[in-house]
Amino acid sequence: MHEKYEAEVNKILKKFHISKTCGFALPDPLTSLPEYYAPWMELAANLTELIETHTLRERVMQMPELSIGLLQSHRQLRLAHLVLSFITSGVVWQEGDKAPTKVLPRSVAVPFCAVSKCLGLPPIIVHADGVLANWRRRDADGPMTIENLDTLVRLPGGANSRYFFLCTVMVEFAAVPGIIGLVKCVEAVRAADEATLKESLLEVAEAIHGMIKALSTMHGGWTTRCSMGCITKEWETPPTCILGAVQHRALSCTALMRPWALNTIRSMDHSWPECGSTCYHGTANSFAGSPMGPPFEATLFRVPRRPRVRPVRRTTPACPP
Repeated sequence: MHEKYEAEVNKILKKFHISKTCGFALPDPLTSLPEYYAPWMELAANLTELIETHTLRERVMQMPELSIGLLQSHRQLRLAHLVLSFITSGVVWQEGDKAPTKVLPRSVAVPFCAVSKCLGLPPIIVHADGVLANWRRRDADGPMTIENLDTLVRLPGGANSRYFFLCTVMVEFAAVPGIIGLVKCVEAVRAADEATLKESLLEVAEAIHGMIKALSTMHGGWTTRCSMGCITKEWETPPTCILGAVQHRALSCTALMRPWALNTIRSMDHSWPECGSTCYHGTANSFAGSPMGPPFEATLFRVPRRPRVRPVRRTTPACPP
């Protein structure tokens, strides 16, 4: 990285909580919460078995309604949101699509909505949960490879489900050089620095190839399709309907950033089939929170306000192939 841009790049990464190793993924997420939250963690640890034996709903009904007051850090809130979102999905779809739960028990609905409000996330499983905060290294000192990763919380589906989430987080890891490259592109445009702009665009291109390679491994470990549907939380007045038990994750955080940074914004209609003809931001706002998380959304909204890449390229010769 050019020294003259390093300070600005580091400043932006820090401001938007972007890791140089994990990108938008949460670096080494917590794996436990204070003992007070043992009822949540116990359900999460046995979630697959409870769903498959059709006993999760009963267990949740017996669970006490816990306060979120002891969750004192962002990382604790992220783990709580992950755990509660998976429990909620399990409660709703325990009996499959023939008998989905229409009303969530207060024991899960109240704390889940409270945590969601603190984080600016919608109260359903989102990319920020299932992918960005749902991973750990088997060997803490080992490499960031899919063989050395595991999920924190699982849904039924065995290795297929696990591989789906881990493959997606590997795409996020592969995107890191592209995130840094996009930031450098913007700074190079501001400085009318053609050489750095071209170099940074090549870094973005290489990162995209890395993301494609990471995504291609999906074929080797995932062979089933995930169900989608709707859940309704009716303990509020008036009731609120939340579309989608799992929000669509066909695009990574960086894949959404790239067209904005390069001034090639495109319609997202086909990527959000449940939501009609709305763009990404309209959809995210309708869910009262971004599925990627506030740091990503803040970054995405900031990019269009920066100098665009395309106007500079119009005044310079084309890059060699």
